[in-house]
Amino acid sequence: MISARESLARLRAGNRRFVAEVQSRATRATEARRLEVAAGQEPFAIVLGCSDSRVPAEIVFDPARLGGARAADRARRPAGGGRGVLARDGDRVLLRRGAGRGARVTALLAWCLGVLVAFAYGCASTASGPSGDEHGSIVVRTLPHGEYMQYLPRRAPKGILVIAHGSSEEESAGEADIRKLAETFLRRWVRFADEHGLIAVAPLFDHTFGSWIREPGIALGGYRGLAGKEIGADEFVDRIVEQYRAQLDGEERFYLYGHSAGGQFAGRYAVRHPDHLKALVLSAPGRYAFPDPQAPWPYGQKETTVRTGPQGVSQTIRPDRDGWRRAAALPITVVVGSVDTEPQPVRPAHVGTTRVGYAHQWVDAMTLLAPAGQSRIRLIVVPRVGHSSAGLTPACQRALAEQLGG
Repeated sequence: MISARESLARLRAGNRRFVAEVQSRATRATEARRLEVAAGQEPFAIVLGCSDSRVPAEIVFDPARLGGARAADRARRPAGGGRGVLARDGDRVLLRRGAGRGARVTALLAWCLGVLVAFAYGCASTASGPSGDEHGSIVVRTLPHGEYMQYLPRRAPKGILVIAHGSSEEESAGEADIRKLAETFLRRWVRFADEHGLIAVAPLFDHTFGSWIREPGIALGGYRGLAGKEIGADEFVDRIVEQYRAQLDGEERFYLYGHSAGGQFAGRYAVRHPDHLKALVLSAPGRYAFPDPQAPWPYGQKETTVRTGPQGVSQTIRPDRDGWRRAAALPITVVVGSVDTEPQPVRPAHVGTTRVGYAHQWVDAMTLLAPAGQSRIRLIVVPRVGHSSAGLTPACQRALAEQLGG
């Protein structure tokens, strides 16, 4: 069960997507979606509207999981009573509906009741912070611009770990698939979080952040290049981390791990926001942001101008070159499998064709920027492992444990 504030945040975010005509794949009536809802539905809000409405609430609040009811102005009066009763979700909501001219007034009252239900539905947690009963379990939390997975350790937290998942392999994947993907990544770190007292969060980089590169309105490869349709993926992560600062005595820095596309995000986040991080672990990125002044962002330091679509507003990105130098002072570990040798497309600043080669090149380039004799940047090549997040996670965890000092 989620909080009322989170319910409203989901509804608002979905409505913004509807208005911007960037609806998610979850709103499409695919076979996978039909099977998903047939297995069970858990609405987080109830919307009561008029039967004359031309657009269903599920579309207007893309892709909200809603319970819904519509009132008709000339609804037939039930025999012997004159009033109808609607019960939903274990009689949590009870609506008595009038008929004739009074139905308009009743429908308005019903709408108001629906708003109150959104506030009242689920009171276990609030935006001020997670409730105590969430410790030791994975839950979904919502901010105005997206969702993320959260795991609170069973012991007092000492820090926060952000886990950036890879992209979906299927172009047809929907919101539910991205949610499962983020949860899969997060579950691999649950024991580690408990052992080291870390709050672990995994942002859901869904269609809003370009988990699928060819989504309309996505620039710079989406979250890989810190982009998004509503806010940047880097700003979204900052807002997530901000939720927990009170629990960590105001600590603003965090640990960052990312695999594949998530590794691209993590590496670029590091050079744009090095002062936000305590340590960085990159797992098999296919691209890097190099300290190359001739290569345009997101592959280097040169400014670039982008737009999110033919009608989008142009935006010029001017990376701070000093960000690479400050990032080079961080503890950074790059982990890649020895047989991750699938040829990669040619990109500016990249020399070679494989993730293994790119990893060597980036580590060498960043090491040159590190304080003399004090570099904490290293490369780990895991034998007999390919492009596998599960296969590389143990090495990533050992590396981060050393950076944590235990």
